Amino acid sequence: MNEALFFIVDAFTLTPDNGNPAGVVLTDQPLTSAQMQAVAGELHLETAFAAPLADGTADFQVAYYTGTARVPLCGHDTIALAVVLAQTGRMPSSGKVRFATDVGVLSVSIVSDGSVTMDQALPIYGPRIDPAGAAEALGLPVIEIAETYLPVQIVSTGTPFLIVPVLHRSVLNELVPDLPTLLDYGKSLSDTDMGFYVWTSETLHADAQIHARCFFPAIGLPEDPVTGTASGAVGAYLARHGQLLSEAEGVLTLKTEQGHAMGRSGSARVRLEMRGSEVARVQVGGNAVVVGEGKILL
Repeated sequence: MNEALFFIVDAFTLTPDNGNPAGVVLTDQPLTSAQMQAVAGELHLETAFAAPLADGTADFQVAYYTGTARVPLCGHDTIALAVVLAQTGRMPSSGKVRFATDVGVLSVSIVSDGSVTMDQALPIYGPRIDPAGAAEALGLPVIEIAETYLPVQIVSTGTPFLIVPVLHRSVLNELVPDLPTLLDYGKSLSDTDMGFYVWTSETLHADAQIHARCFFPAIGLPEDPVTGTASGAVGAYLARHGQLLSEAEGVLTLKTEQGHAMGRSGSARVRLEMRGSEVARVQVGGNAVVVGEGKILL
């Protein structure tokens, strides 16, 4: 029987038991889809599986799984994977590595203080969605969305999310969506598994611009603590709708805060390089801390 190294990592935080817990599994050869889904189910975590690539196209072949589905791209798993690779000597403690993923080859960098920045896919802007339907599916008063004067829209920088703005943090914190209803609603909007990223500009911390919650029942996640791919998507959404100020010429930045409603607070940094009015590069960054490791039998 074969075995693999696994790690449990809290991402988008430096404080154990906060942020978003991720599984990381390192193998010499890629595992089968059935093996990866079974291991992710055993760990009860959204898990990144990495095996070295020798063909020169990238440094590692990376796949992301929950116990029920394969995910095209997972931000917090990517941050966690880079930290594990650096701590185990599989990549430099300060440098870059390339991951071959379902959305293409992505560049990931780590600096000496342990913070990680990942590239995400260029944004795909889907349709704007009727606010009344989104409000009903989430169990929100429609006026909470309408009075933001911003659209409800599907956006992806690797994984699609319905971006839903709300006016008040108190309403967001009290939100308890009916997950089967939300799952059916998502299926009515898209054939692709889609998460729901609900956010407000009423933040807890002055250095953050977005306070959010994320629900993703289609992949078995009732609520996700801190969502890297959704952070990239909301950054692209805000850029498209003129809601971000330039940090420097051609660069927009954003800090999100998330997970407070679950008692697992954390934050993500978003950096967007612009070419005129279009997003030319999406980067999401954060920290992570390893909280456990071991071997799992395959």
